[in-house]
Amino acid sequence: MVLPFSAFQQRHLIHCAIWYGCKVVLARLENLLNALQHGRPTFMLGTPSFYEIAEQRFKLLPPWRRRGLLWLSRAGSILPDGLRPIWRAKLFEAFHRLYGGAMRVMLVGSAPVNRSTLDLFRLAGFPLFEIYGMTEAGWIAWNRPGANRIGTVGTAAFPGAIRIADDGEVLVSCRWNQCTSYEAFDGETVDNGIFVGADTLATGDLGALDGDGYLTISGRKKNVIVTAGGVKVSAEEIEERLASLPAVRHAIVFDHPNIPSLAAAIWTVSDNKDDQKLAMQALMGLNAAALRKTPVLAIVFPTTPLTVESGLLTRNLKIDRAAVRRRFCDDLCSLGAVLNAL
Repeated sequence: MVLPFSAFQQRHLIHCAIWYGCKVVLARLENLLNALQHGRPTFMLGTPSFYEIAEQRFKLLPPWRRRGLLWLSRAGSILPDGLRPIWRAKLFEAFHRLYGGAMRVMLVGSAPVNRSTLDLFRLAGFPLFEIYGMTEAGWIAWNRPGANRIGTVGTAAFPGAIRIADDGEVLVSCRWNQCTSYEAFDGETVDNGIFVGADTLATGDLGALDGDGYLTISGRKKNVIVTAGGVKVSAEEIEERLASLPAVRHAIVFDHPNIPSLAAAIWTVSDNKDDQKLAMQALMGLNAAALRKTPVLAIVFPTTPLTVESGLLTRNLKIDRAAVRRRFCDDLCSLGAVLNAL
């Protein structure tokens, strides 16, 4: 475990391990991979960054190698259900060793995970499931073995606990919520927008339930950007599209008063001009197709890493959007200027 105990899921896992007599390995973030290979855990819960390690290494493989592994994995779909994950795990054995090689269940939450990460882990034979929770409520929804729908955060942890407000916000009503109010200290203000009724919490997330009860999260209410043309867009939805582009590792979308549409800070896989040019060309194609109404018209390729130490991640390894915007908004350039420079 590497996240701080201020994260409820970390405390929950510690308590569960003590209750069931399981072994727990505590490590600093920089020692994560060594700790995984030393402890060889069978159960893992982490933020998307824990799993992007494997995806980034996969993207560094030669194109012919990547295509071959994916083709062989898809060809394994003809195998019986019991043999399919074994075949895929053998193909991606080096990636399984990154996480100790003994995983039975892997959960991802705390922040939006890229669809590309989920798809790659499925094809690589990893038992990765997206879940959803918050400190105030605890577990809200989860995917699990036998009930997994990629692209959703799963079904309600407690039947009937989830409903969608008129404005699209996800509301959670459960008598087992982790807390019912905030404690205010001298000089502090308390955000009462979360506790909206008896046993009901407003999550601050926008989402929708499908006919089978699977919940899809489209982004944070506070991260909705209103462009100069009055169009409302979810920053997370645009970022997921950008993250799927070739050579792109991370993308953070934000607005700027001098730009009529969207801007983005983009970190590439290899942090070189070839990757940046490849990402730029793909972005221009995306603007012309899927993002015609809300194109990304200015970008910056940061050299500052996304880390807690750089101030761009919180202690819980979530993107600090305000910090990213402050750090890079003055460094933005138009797409044409960037492409000419490359």
